[in-house]
Amino acid sequence: MVWWFPRNEIPGDITAEQPMPDQWGTPMANFPSAQCDPYKYFYDNINIFTSTLCGDWAGGVWNYADAGETQSCAAKTGYSSCEDYVRNEGAQFANAYWEVAYVKYFNSTTEL
Repeated sequence: MVWWFPRNEIPGDITAEQPMPDQWGTPMANFPSAQCDPYKYFYDNINIFTSTLCGDWAGGVWNYADAGETQSCAAKTGYSSCEDYVRNEGAQFANAYWEVAYVKYFNSTTEL
């Protein structure tokens, strides 16, 4: 399970390093499985931060003007799709980077 909290709403049990996830509400991601033991296969995995260009959100809104915007991305860039823009203007992403202020992992060998 995965939870995300705004910086000013991190539960006190996390900062005290005594996590009590049953008090955190609904997780933003949950990967239950009745067919296998996920802890057997995924316990030692790592997380990967990725910039998914033209994913479900970006690709889906490419041709629409956002609230407060007068032009869609298509109108602004001259490309009819996000994929075309990335394919032809990849150099525009040369200075893209991730800045992660904080990540804390707690894991368990039993399902919560």
